Amino acid sequence: MKPTLIYGGTFDPVHDGHLGSAKALIKKFDDARLVMIPCQIPPHRPQPAASPEDRYAMLALAVENERDLEADDCELKREGLSYTYDTLFSYRQAQGDTAPLYFVMGRDAWLTFMTWHRWQEFCDLVHIIVMARPDDDKNGDRVLPAELKNWAEQRHSDLNETMAIAAGSVCEVTLQQFPVSASMIRERVAARESISDLVPETVNRYIVSRHLYL
Repeated sequence: MKPTLIYGGTFDPVHDGHLGSAKALIKKFDDARLVMIPCQIPPHRPQPAASPEDRYAMLALAVENERDLEADDCELKREGLSYTYDTLFSYRQAQGDTAPLYFVMGRDAWLTFMTWHRWQEFCDLVHIIVMARPDDDKNGDRVLPAELKNWAEQRHSDLNETMAIAAGSVCEVTLQQFPVSASMIRERVAARESISDLVPETVNRYIVSRHLYL
C-alpha cells in the first residue's frame, strides 16, 4: 500500500497556502496520497467561523481536480472534540501495520504539540512531518520546549529513510513560505475585498454564494 499523508486543520477556509504546501510535500514521494481532514471541534483553538459542513465543502472543491490530494470528513462524523490521535488510530487500523503513514503539521502547531491529546503516542502510529519555513531558524521566539526537543531528537530521521517503515520518526521538511492565512482571507471578505488571489476560484464562489465570513 502506498504511503498516506494526513494533513489536518480547521481550514477556515482552505487557501492557496494550504494547497501549495500539500503539493510541494507530495512531490517528495514517488507515489503517495495526501488526505486533508477538517476538524469539527478543535481542542486547542476557538471554534472556526464557518461550520464544519461548509469547511469540508470548500476543501472538497479545492482538491477535486488534484490527482494526489483528497478530502476526508471523518472528524465531522465523530461527536465531541476532534482529537487527532483518534483519527490517526483509525487510519492505522484501516491500513494495517506495515504501510507508511504520516501526520503533517505546521511549525506553529508543532510548538504546542505537548498540549495535544496522547502526543507521546503519535509515533506508535505514524511518522510526523513538521513543515518548517525558510526563516524558522532565525526566529528566536520559535524555540521548541526542551522536553519536546529531546523527544523529537530521539526519533529524528531524514524523510527518505522513512518511506519503507510504517511509523516512528519525526522529520522536518522546509517548504516555500506562502504569504497567505485564513485570518487574512476572513478579514478581506468582511471588508468586501477580493480574495481571488488567495483561494481557488471554486472556493471563492462558494464563500460568496454562502455569504461566509461577512
